[in-house]
Amino acid sequence: MYVVAGATGNTGKIVAARLLEEGKEVRAWVRSEAKGGELAAKGAELAIVDLEDSASVEAGLAGAKAAYLLLPPAMGAEDMLALQAERAERLVAAAEKVGLEHIVVLSSIGAQHPDGTGPIRALHDFEQRIAAAGIPHSFVRAAYFQENWGSVLPVAAQDGVLPQMLGDAGRAIPMVATKDIGETAAKALLDGPQGVIELEGPERYSPADTAAAAGELLGKSVATVDVPFEAQEAQLQSFGISADVAALFREMNEGIARGHVDFDGTGTHVRGEQPLKATLATLS
Repeated sequence: MYVVAGATGNTGKIVAARLLEEGKEVRAWVRSEAKGGELAAKGAELAIVDLEDSASVEAGLAGAKAAYLLLPPAMGAEDMLALQAERAERLVAAAEKVGLEHIVVLSSIGAQHPDGTGPIRALHDFEQRIAAAGIPHSFVRAAYFQENWGSVLPVAAQDGVLPQMLGDAGRAIPMVATKDIGETAAKALLDGPQGVIELEGPERYSPADTAAAAGELLGKSVATVDVPFEAQEAQLQSFGISADVAALFREMNEGIARGHVDFDGTGTHVRGEQPLKATLATLS
């Protein structure tokens, strides 16, 4: 039995689908049975798991051989790192109790650092807890999600500008499509513990490259507009993100800009297949 958390999300749905295609028994963690209908039709067992409840998490992992786990976003949290630490603690305690043989984690580029990475600090903590418990693992340290640009594509379509918060608009950074994350995580589940996997897309892109690709898709000129670091927290809060989370995202963006949020070369480096323009085409 394989457990897939976030089984209807961008990465989890890919993991679950791949395992089912391989004829594996899958327990899909979903928010509601209605949302998991397609997976159930393909043979998955559905489970509604409350990450804030230890008994629910343990029941969700009971009988499993391996699991794909993640810490879901908490954009409105007053103390996001504390919330995610509590979730991580419950997940690891349950994994130990049920004797899980392998955990594949959706982690992040930069998760090797304990600080200076904003919300990625929660994933550093999660990785450390799993390693300390001695549970065999694969940490998929994924690059910046190509899909992150989806939130500003409407601005590009309307105004011909692409707001960006990553510093130098001409600096290329690792990015990856969630499809490639899901495929990589599924492969790790099937192959067994891999340690650290550093995952990025087929090439690196800058915000300027992203604007150019968006312009090609939209059939119009698109230019980047820099959002200064000192203005980012207020802008993020205007979108409904809590002050705590907004401050963490500013920290992450500053870490990306100065090269702190990057791979350190200690893991297996893997490149996905999907180029940025193909991802933007699915979002526009």
